[in-house]
Amino acid sequence: MSIDLGGIQIIQTSDFDYSDDLFNIINFSKKRIDKKEAQNLSKNPLYIGALLVRKNLADICIGGAINDTADVIKVGLYVIGLKENIKLLSSFF
Repeated sequence: MSIDLGGIQIIQTSDFDYSDDLFNIINFSKKRIDKKEAQNLSKNPLYIGALLVRKNLADICIGGAINDTADVIKVGLYVIGLKENIKLLSSFF
């Protein structure tokens, strides 16, 4: 079986510094962080993936394979947020 990956762009996240973006986005949510914590979070692939989705640089972020569901949901809420008028989040397996 062969899969064509020609249209897929691979982003090497370690080549970028996302700390300012994460600081601004997360501080806009109910959670408050300082610049040092934003720098630490900007090294976390889960936060980077969510940020890329929020900025429309990625279509999806798959994070549940090596992260706890609670962590994936927490990051999604902090970085991406819920769609307007949506008040309840749920998941299933």
